[in-house]
Amino acid sequence: MENFPCVIGKSEKYADYVIDYDYISRVQIKIYREEGKYYLEDENSTNGTLLNEVPVDPFRKIRIDKGDEIKLADLKYIVGMIEIKKLG
Repeated sequence: MENFPCVIGKSEKYADYVIDYDYISRVQIKIYREEGKYYLEDENSTNGTLLNEVPVDPFRKIRIDKGDEIKLADLKYIVGMIEIKKLG
C-alpha cells in the first residue's frame, strides 16, 4: 500500500485493494497513515472487522502495528512492516 487512506473491500469502483469474496463488504475498511503510524477504520461493514480477535467499532480509528491480526469476515491478515500480508 502506498496511497492513504487505502480503501479495502470487494467493490472495484470504491476500493483501492479489492478482495473478491462474498462476505466482504463493498467498502470494508480504510487504512490510514498519519505521522508514520497506521490506523484501521471499519466502514460499518456487514460482517464486521476484528483486530487481534476484538471487534472493531464502525467508524472508529484504531492504531495497528506490525504483527497485528486483522480479520475481515473469516479472512485473516497479518500486518507487516510496510504492508499487510494475507495469511493462507
